[in-house]
Amino acid sequence: MNWRALFTGMLGLALLEAAVSSNAAAERAGGLLTSLAAVINHVLDPTVPAIPDLRKHGGAAPPASAPAPSTGGTLLPAEWTTSATALYT
Repeated sequence: MNWRALFTGMLGLALLEAAVSSNAAAERAGGLLTSLAAVINHVLDPTVPAIPDLRKHGGAAPPASAPAPSTGGTLLPAEWTTSATALYT
């Protein structure tokens, strides 16, 4: 006989009995199981996308109406420079 399995089973039954020994405890445990079932149903629902589409429902920022000013092909603002000579003038 596996004593570890027997002890685990006894401990599990004791915790279950403590969780549902009164009506209030049983309602809390039932509410927890209902919430868990709702989450599992939502995760497994084939109509819910795993990756939400941010182009809908205002999730992503709309594109700017006017194009951004050109910075010479870099991502730096126009007033910034990476020239070494600008540091010593």
